[in-house]
Amino acid sequence: MLKVVCLWLKQGSACWRKTARNMYYRLGKRLLDLVIAIPALIILLPVLALVALLVRIKLGSPVLFCHGCAGALTVSDRDTG
Repeated sequence: MLKVVCLWLKQGSACWRKTARNMYYRLGKRLLDLVIAIPALIILLPVLALVALLVRIKLGSPVLFCHGCAGALTVSDRDTG
């Protein structure tokens, strides 16, 4: 409600400056998140791929595990046999 009221006020008012400052703060925070996350992902991607390959070689099982569960609309394997 306060933000809607602030939009009606003229640009030089204190409320307008507060919402503009908040917008720039959120934008700066988002940019900082991206500046840190993208290089970290690029650096860690080969390491994660190597770990996945080692798990596959050492254990012989899939790296990503998925198991099915019986829900309201599904039938489990135990019920069919």
